[in-house]
Amino acid sequence: MQQVREQFDEGVLLPRIPGPSGEPPSVDDVKALTRAGRRVHAAGAVLNFAATGAAVAFLLRNRRVAGDNWLLPVAGAAVGTYAADLASGILHWTFDTWFDDSVEPVKRMVYIVREHHMRPARIFRYRVRDEAGLLSWFGLGIATPFYYFAQSGRAGVSPVRYASAVAGVTVATQVTFMLEWHKWGHRARRGRLPRLLQRSYVLLSPEFHLRHHSGNHDENYCLINGLADRTLGRMGLFRVLEQTITRLVGARPRRNDREWALRYGRPR
Repeated sequence: MQQVREQFDEGVLLPRIPGPSGEPPSVDDVKALTRAGRRVHAAGAVLNFAATGAAVAFLLRNRRVAGDNWLLPVAGAAVGTYAADLASGILHWTFDTWFDDSVEPVKRMVYIVREHHMRPARIFRYRVRDEAGLLSWFGLGIATPFYYFAQSGRAGVSPVRYASAVAGVTVATQVTFMLEWHKWGHRARRGRLPRLLQRSYVLLSPEFHLRHHSGNHDENYCLINGLADRTLGRMGLFRVLEQTITRLVGARPRRNDREWALRYGRPR
């Protein structure tokens, strides 16, 4: 296969390697989920389900704390949703920006995000069970501080602790299924209810998310509803993180992602 070298990114030359018929490889062709990988997924799903179930039981036992104050669980869910949106953005930014598709432990996830940039519609090939187990580990990790705070202390359960448990359940669930939320940012056909939820910043909207795909894939990273992008993202969070990492280790952001663009052309 002939390789053509092209000018790329500040004078660096990289090979342009055409894929089969110009198409990026299928993730399962280059990095199928192994038996060990399936076990990791299963373990994450079981642990996350158990922790979330315990948190729901805690909420039911202490539902008198909420009483008629419906704002309490709503506030907890809002905090959890924002935390999940921010977490999804940081995870997305991390894999978009730094990892290389030759790094074995994260190779499958890197291939998924690189492939998605080149051929966004391929995201609909992935089922919930394909990635929810792995994302359960992240959901559990982010929810654990909320759960710990909710059940800490010897005194009776306070409204703030109750709301913290609601936030934990919310963030654990939304991070686990964030790729399903992400798909709403690519759905051309939507009913009235999804459109209403997107206008209300409950669901990710294509109008907002597709800006991520219209340029250098360096904005609008968040996958739940984009509120963290509209706040911390607009304040420069991701650029500050990139500059800090570059100064510390000398790594160049999005190098591998741009190499894929050279290999397989513009997204379509």
